[in-house]
Amino acid sequence: MTNRRFKTIPWLLALFLSAVFSTTAVAAPQNAEMQIVPRDDVDEQKLSANGIRTINGKHVAIHADVRERPDIDELASVFDQAVPQWCRYFGVDESAIEPWKLGASVILDPSRFERAGLFPADLPKFLAGYQRGSQIWLYVQQGDYYTRHLLLHEGTHAFMNQFLGGLGAPWYSEGMAELIGLNEWRDGKLTIAHGVTHRDEVPYWGRVALIRKAVEKGELRTLEEVMLIPGSAFRQVESYAWAWAACEFLSHHPLSEKCFADLSSHCSDDPETFNRRLTEPLQADWPELEFQWRQFLIEIDYGYDVSRAAIAPANASSEKPGTEFLIAADRGWQSTGLQVTKGKSLTITASGEFQIARDTEPWPCQANGVTLEYYRGLPLGRLIAAILPSSAPDGSIADLVVIDVGNQATIIPNLDGRLLLRLNESPAHWRDNAGNIKVHVR
Repeated sequence: MTNRRFKTIPWLLALFLSAVFSTTAVAAPQNAEMQIVPRDDVDEQKLSANGIRTINGKHVAIHADVRERPDIDELASVFDQAVPQWCRYFGVDESAIEPWKLGASVILDPSRFERAGLFPADLPKFLAGYQRGSQIWLYVQQGDYYTRHLLLHEGTHAFMNQFLGGLGAPWYSEGMAELIGLNEWRDGKLTIAHGVTHRDEVPYWGRVALIRKAVEKGELRTLEEVMLIPGSAFRQVESYAWAWAACEFLSHHPLSEKCFADLSSHCSDDPETFNRRLTEPLQADWPELEFQWRQFLIEIDYGYDVSRAAIAPANASSEKPGTEFLIAADRGWQSTGLQVTKGKSLTITASGEFQIARDTEPWPCQANGVTLEYYRGLPLGRLIAAILPSSAPDGSIADLVVIDVGNQATIIPNLDGRLLLRLNESPAHWRDNAGNIKVHVR
């Protein structure tokens, strides 16, 4: 048997983003003036004198003072391939973007761009990238991935401003630019909003590490707190991490994905109105979303599957409905629907075999798990339980306390609530699991 997962494999796949694609075409704003880089705005002789070269594409002119970096040479092609993908993502008619073109300054030494007239004196200080009107500015980053990511991030801002009429609230603006900017560039082909499964795919990006650090410190933010992050806070990279995480979660969770997808039609709203577009239709589900958001933050990892992690009803066994359940290996917490009482014991017994992973051959597993690898202190694939408590008077729901079960256990709940069951594994690795086990509760 190959040692498939015995390396540390981080995180958040962010991303089967078809769930947030708009279902209707969005027209360009009626009175919007198409942003085209004027030819006489760029003095090529002055650029050349300052060591800046121009790489022209259909929708972007890249001005760069970096040489002997193949990834910089490819940026115009990257941008041009992103444009039709932005259209499909947001449901914009591709014919609307035909004449659209931006200028992008890719900067190693800002003084060269100042002398060449491409770095205006009124440009505010920015962390890594900035977009205004028909121009983008970004500093060259280490490695080829992050410079490309920044170009797509700022390009997403430009696209939303031009074709969606605005950016929405700051958390949405920056979170969507981060989420869509995640990319794969393979053999000259671009994929935006890429489903990242390992941190090595996105070197120097670091958003997951920032969330994990906050979790370790106990500094978790609620969804409402993230939605109230002001634009000025995005001078700090931590704000980008929280905004991205919120967009990743809300775009994929079954309770919020539809309302979240509708937000792209309201990007011209002021932030307060924009946020209400999301929270008001979800008012009844908001405590549940906040609770599951917290679980997402606690287990965040590259490849985390938000939709599979959402609490779902367990399948009842046809033999003994109400007391016997089939717990799927490829999902997160599954609700039995059984209400348990504080102090009243119950016995849980599991039988059967499932597939916990697959390399060259399937990994068979039973409810006791496999001790070759552990996740959160328990064997991989081990049956675990938790009690989902009723909401507090303020609507909040307490964190889950994991209960070790294995093949059989008698547990005594320390609170009233609903019994949840799950097989112990990182949410990043459920996709190659298969089958289920039979669990009897008495």
